[in-house]
Amino acid sequence: MQYATYENDYWIADGCMLFLPRSEVQNTGYVSRQISGNDGLFEQNPIITRRLEAKYKCFGVKIDFSGNLPKKFLVKTYADGALNETVVIDKNISHEFELSYEFKEFDKIEFEFVETEKPNNRIKIDYISFGAETDYRIEYD
Repeated sequence: MQYATYENDYWIADGCMLFLPRSEVQNTGYVSRQISGNDGLFEQNPIITRRLEAKYKCFGVKIDFSGNLPKKFLVKTYADGALNETVVIDKNISHEFELSYEFKEFDKIEFEFVETEKPNNRIKIDYISFGAETDYRIEYD
């Protein structure tokens, strides 16, 4: 289910999208509060952060976008509070985007959206999943 929002080239009034109800909103995924400017850039980049209780290693990430696509975003991983690596994504972005990349072990991952393909748009994501995983372990002090 997708909700109509007022951005450039996002929805057609054909009855396929709903207006956001005042209560009981469900299954909306992620919709950024920030809207890109006329140049497609954000004044403050939208960031999705996922913290894990133990270090995790995976190969690849899949992101299902809805609506207009981002033009550029970053995937940053951290371990024990320190930045591990930053992967810049600025080409071949599709609605069912898959990044084939072997990430180092991390306990925090951030998706930072820098620019939209079309100006005056939000970032909309239906689903994020991590690829084939290995060596997941929980350690308690």
